[in-house]
Amino acid sequence: MSYINVAILAPSIAVSLLMGKIILKYIKAEWLVIIGLMFTALYCAFLPFTETIRQLYMLQILAGVANTFVFSLLMGLCVRDILPENRGAAMGFYQAMYSIGMVMGPIIMGVITDYFSLQMGFHFMSGLSVMLIIAAAIFLTGKKTEQS
Repeated sequence: MSYINVAILAPSIAVSLLMGKIILKYIKAEWLVIIGLMFTALYCAFLPFTETIRQLYMLQILAGVANTFVFSLLMGLCVRDILPENRGAAMGFYQAMYSIGMVMGPIIMGVITDYFSLQMGFHFMSGLSVMLIIAAAIFLTGKKTEQS
């Protein structure tokens, strides 16, 4: 179990270190979120078919990169255009939404697993990730209009 945790944490740390100095110079944060969601969809789609520990380690590495791209960048994007005096409230809202997902995600996965199978749960999460990719592409990369 420790090695599996290292397989997700080590790439996450490495990507975090490279993010600000190198990666964000070449790829916009909005696109990295979309890429991270794509990696998440792939992770969830392939995990049920994993047969060896090596395959599991490779998928954990993918998940570590995905989590770093999505969660660290979304937090920054949420407060980027907020006035400094309102950033605390924006961060609170972000954390509240994140917390709802942290509670509801395992509940939904458990219900799907109980009524169908663990594989179906991962396929559902993969499909949900695809829907999030579409939503992110619409909301994060859409043209911003000037307010009058």
